[in-house]
Amino acid sequence: MAQEKLYHTLHDQITHQHYPGALRTVSKLLRIDPNDPLALQTRSQLLIALDKYADALRESASGGTSRLARAYCLYKLGRVDEAREQLDALEEEDEGAGEEERRAREVLRAQLLYRLGDFEQARDLFDDLAATAEQDSPELPDLQSNLSASISQLDFLSSVPSLISSTSSLSIEDLESRPLSLVLPSDSIRTHTAPSRPTSSTRPRPPRGSFSMTPTRLSRAPPPSDRWIPIRQRPSMRDALMQQKEKQRGKKRERHLASQGTQGAIGEDEGRGKVQTGGGQRAGGGGEGKKKKGKK
Repeated sequence: MAQEKLYHTLHDQITHQHYPGALRTVSKLLRIDPNDPLALQTRSQLLIALDKYADALRESASGGTSRLARAYCLYKLGRVDEAREQLDALEEEDEGAGEEERRAREVLRAQLLYRLGDFEQARDLFDDLAATAEQDSPELPDLQSNLSASISQLDFLSSVPSLISSTSSLSIEDLESRPLSLVLPSDSIRTHTAPSRPTSSTRPRPPRGSFSMTPTRLSRAPPPSDRWIPIRQRPSMRDALMQQKEKQRGKKRERHLASQGTQGAIGEDEGRGKVQTGGGQRAGGGGEGKKKKGKK
């Protein structure tokens, strides 16, 4: 009864893609029956879905991981040669596989061929798989992406000279021992290694105390003849200083004249005010004298 309830919970968790919880439920089922084949296979598939490929490989010892799943785990772990051997042995021993099993093998083989650099065969396999897939199949976008990647790799290799593409199979010792002219074609060397003028940073500098007759030095103007005389004592500098002093004197003279004109105007205004004030006083004094006489 408890086992049926756990399987019901496991079904709901897998349906809603709650894989961590489903893995815990499988562990509970295996505690009840460690040799449950359905629980062992489900555990292996859940580990692959959670990208735990090393753990899924260890499950193969207990028979939980199928040989196809083992080959897939080896491919995802980068052990491509082992994955190819596992897949070849599987196809030789089990030729009567179903349609779904056969299609999964072809997908894995196409991925292995692409990883091994056999882009032409990978393109053909991805093309056949994409052509036979249902339009609403969830694997169709992945197959089309892999097909486009294979075609792009083939186009790139066809645009590169054959000698350059063949260097991928050479060892480092062979590449170091062979001159560049033997690895690359002459047209490629002539095109890509055009002579360039040395820049200022790469041009070697002459030693100190030497004089090189380069075009840049010949095009410079000759140094002035009075370069040994102090700057303030040179005739050209002396004339410039005299002109500067004359300008300063003229500015001082203008300011002095302007200040004198302002003072003269102020003095005339003050004189006029004094004359008017004195006349008024005289007139007032005469009136007072008359009044005094009247009192007498």
